[in-house]
Amino acid sequence: MLLSYPNKAQETAANQNFAGLIDELKSSGSNPSNIAKLVGIGDKSEAVVRQMVDLLGDRDKDVCRFKKPEGTPDDSAPQPPDTESLKDSDIHICRIFVTALGKIGDKAGAPAVDALINVLHNSKDKYARAMAATSLGEIGDKAGPAVHTLANALDDLVEDDEYVRRQAATALGEIADQEEAILGPLADALDDRAGHVRSDAAKSLVKISNRLASQKATGFSDRIIEVAARMQNSSFPEVKSHAGKVQRAGDLLTSLLWWEQLSKAFRANPALSLTLVVYPLLLLVWLALLWLFPLSLLRVNETLARLSDFKLPDWLGGFNVAPRYLLVAGFFHYHPRVLDAWVRKYRSVASKAFSTMPTVEGRDVHVPLPVVIGKETVDDLSPDKLRPMFSGSFVCLRIWGEAGAGKTSLACRLAKWAMLGQKEARLCPGHAMLPVLIEQDLATQGSEKEHPLFKAISLQLKMMIDEPDPPPARLLRQLLRKRRVLVIIDGLSEMSESSRERLLAGITDLPVNAVVATSRTDKPLDGILTTAIKPERVRGNRLATFMETYLTSRGKRDLFDDDEFFEACRRLSLIVGDRDITALLAKLYAEQMIAVKKGAADADAPENIPELMLSYLNDLCRGAGPGDPDIRAVHRAAQVIAWECLRRTLRPTPADRQEVLNALGGEINGLPLVTYLEERLRVLQTVGAGRDHIRFALDPLAEYLAGMHLVYENGEDEQAWRYFLARIDEQGGELEDIKAFLLAVRDCCFAKGEIVQGLRVVADELSKRAGISAEETSQYRVERRVRQLMTRMKYPEARDRINVAEELGSIGALAKIAVKDLCALLRDRDMRVSKSAAIALGRIGGKAKGAVPHLIEALKVPDQSVRRTAAYVLGQIGEGAREAVLPQLTEALKAPDEEVRVGAAIALAWIKEGAKEVIS
Repeated sequence: MLLSYPNKAQETAANQNFAGLIDELKSSGSNPSNIAKLVGIGDKSEAVVRQMVDLLGDRDKDVCRFKKPEGTPDDSAPQPPDTESLKDSDIHICRIFVTALGKIGDKAGAPAVDALINVLHNSKDKYARAMAATSLGEIGDKAGPAVHTLANALDDLVEDDEYVRRQAATALGEIADQEEAILGPLADALDDRAGHVRSDAAKSLVKISNRLASQKATGFSDRIIEVAARMQNSSFPEVKSHAGKVQRAGDLLTSLLWWEQLSKAFRANPALSLTLVVYPLLLLVWLALLWLFPLSLLRVNETLARLSDFKLPDWLGGFNVAPRYLLVAGFFHYHPRVLDAWVRKYRSVASKAFSTMPTVEGRDVHVPLPVVIGKETVDDLSPDKLRPMFSGSFVCLRIWGEAGAGKTSLACRLAKWAMLGQKEARLCPGHAMLPVLIEQDLATQGSEKEHPLFKAISLQLKMMIDEPDPPPARLLRQLLRKRRVLVIIDGLSEMSESSRERLLAGITDLPVNAVVATSRTDKPLDGILTTAIKPERVRGNRLATFMETYLTSRGKRDLFDDDEFFEACRRLSLIVGDRDITALLAKLYAEQMIAVKKGAADADAPENIPELMLSYLNDLCRGAGPGDPDIRAVHRAAQVIAWECLRRTLRPTPADRQEVLNALGGEINGLPLVTYLEERLRVLQTVGAGRDHIRFALDPLAEYLAGMHLVYENGEDEQAWRYFLARIDEQGGELEDIKAFLLAVRDCCFAKGEIVQGLRVVADELSKRAGISAEETSQYRVERRVRQLMTRMKYPEARDRINVAEELGSIGALAKIAVKDLCALLRDRDMRVSKSAAIALGRIGGKAKGAVPHLIEALKVPDQSVRRTAAYVLGQIGEGAREAVLPQLTEALKAPDEEVRVGAAIALAWIKEGAKEVIS
């Protein structure tokens, strides 16, 4: 509706000003000051507005033409504008009028809207059309009749009219109460070929959605959500960037709609009001139970779970709800306090069950060793060091190292730490965990609904908590998800490829969020972030410390005085050489020491690792009764079973029980031996879901026993060894996985190499395939022989001791590790032995400089041949170590004993130039 004016004088003045302004517009064009003047006049005069509207023309007149062509009747049909006859000044005035009407705004009234619609619809001047669209937007809500025309302009894809489409999109966003007709065209404009049009359409949709949200127009909630989804899925960034704002408005409208419906429902159904009182009370009850009796919430939920689902009314969504959630109890079903209470309930019984498992029980005594975590070496691993790793939502520790390194022992240690009740001592400070030990291949097939790893964990927990049924599946999933169950996978690298794939898939799919896996290789777990922990070997300089700690933990240290203890440690170092040794070898040797001390085993100490393994079996067989198998039969049976466990993959894996019995000569002969090894000696374990497979409790024991079997069976059969080496070569890039077995077979070949010469060639080939050079192999063979000889220096027969000294002398400088023992032989009661020891030291040469004080003492012995030999040897040693020998020989020239002085002079005479200097 147009403005009315208070008096005629004001309107007359406005008309006069307008007439003058028209002339000025024709001469000066669209000057901004002229537009401002026109807006000022029109804002005060209804007549001026009408004149502008009339001059713009209506639907029956050419737009932007102030004069119709001569000869054209008033009622003739509309004619298209004649561009040539249309003066530039007319076009400028048209644009000015359009702009002015927009600035006047909603005061211009319906006639102005119609005129602007006419311009937008009929004008051939794109700028006039664009200005008309802009002015309609400025008029705002009263421009509702223009929505259809604006929508048509928005849909006009003529290339030159992009500017018109932009202004139309913007204008539609300013017109209220027409959203039903506006949303569709604007949504379609989101796919316009012009980026600016798409952007302006998106901005208008944001403006409309916010306006609807502020008006609480809940009837548009679905439309706004649809538009937001369309914008979110758009490939145009200028559209997608505004999707979130529209989505928030849609979400607000949806929530308002839900509350509207809920309010109506409460008004229509007073019973619902009672719910507002009941639910807070229920919430208080469940919170009280959660705090005081958390496990009761498990029973409540299990009871409510048996009830049928309840369907909500349509105004609440109409979907089905479980009664436990309707009563709020379901939200507390697997609360952390509930899970912790469940773990506390079974922690004590589970701890006892876990400790009695054969794998765990055999590793009850744990001697801490340095470990490498990432790149950091930790001398004494404790829960404090691992606790930060267990504070996150997922942890996977990968303990890797060679066979016998103590991987399983360390994993069992972590499991015990996980179960501790004291917060400051356990792995996870917030809660305890129950460990589950997976140490065998998973079932080949599982049901579609149950992963084989999940089934294995469930059965393990059932046995550990001593319940007739396993934990409910949903509860177990939550225990795994919230790290209340620690899954230990022992021997991952020794499992079959298919089993490894199922295990890794199970960790991610279930999910299992607390894992400890042991492996012989450093291969990462595909797709799983892990922390690597590598137990280090027992270093030579810490061997005595390890042995003392182990014997003390076993309560057996008092069996040995210090001399016996250190002599035993020295013998172990002779067996394994310069290499650091695994914890298992040190443990087996310690058990052998205990057995020897108690008189339950052969007092002859083992000379090599294969003998150490057999000595371990002998130790286990102590106290055998008349009905027990002969020890040799036990050895052979253990070797045959070990080979059955390694025959297929050359890795220690469970063997089929029936195949084992067949290899032992049938069930009649084999079953008593298997039973004896499993139940009496406990070196075997029956595994598998069907209890139909057998494995060794200790992998290194299986590898060495299998190596002994191969040496026994193949002997000097060249063809058999060629076949075995070919099988190794077939492993390709997986040789690292069987390296421990190759070295075990090599050691067995070396042990028999003194008797069967052909085995030395086999040992060299095995060393080569294990990545050991020929030079290292040769040096290892010599050093190993030296250590064997050193163990024989206390043989009772003098002839044997002489032979040892002579052979060490023939080895020469490589026998340097035997210098200390040869020095002891210098004091032998048999002078022939002393002489042979002195000669051997001389042949070792400068590497035996540590023997000089002992040789000088040998100059005092009554036997002349020994004295002369000692002097001669001092001369030999001095040639290669003058700086070490000359001062001691010079001092010996002053000795009161004449024999010592004579011997020293002779030795100095043999040291060439150094001797001349001293004697002169």
